[in-house]
Amino acid sequence: MLLREQLLPHLADLYELTHETVHLAVLRGTDIVYVNKIQGHRATRSPSRIGARLPAHCTGVGKALLAFDPDAADAALGRPPGPHPVHPRRPATVP
Repeated sequence: MLLREQLLPHLADLYELTHETVHLAVLRGTDIVYVNKIQGHRATRSPSRIGARLPAHCTGVGKALLAFDPDAADAALGRPPGPHPVHPRRPATVP
């Protein structure tokens, strides 16, 4: 609750800039938990609701959080933790 209250002004600022739906979520293992939500003008069908828990790889906010937590991303992808080689997609791609 403290996190939710402290960050509400920032969520409101972001909403005022975009008028889009704004989510606040935290990563718990390989899931995200929605902490707060401000609904935008163009409401779209979304399974997000405060307190809901969803697999991180199934949501935009979850993918954003996984991008900054390599261990959680590995767990979500079913890989063992640790460094993974970068394989170029084409011969000219520089890793």
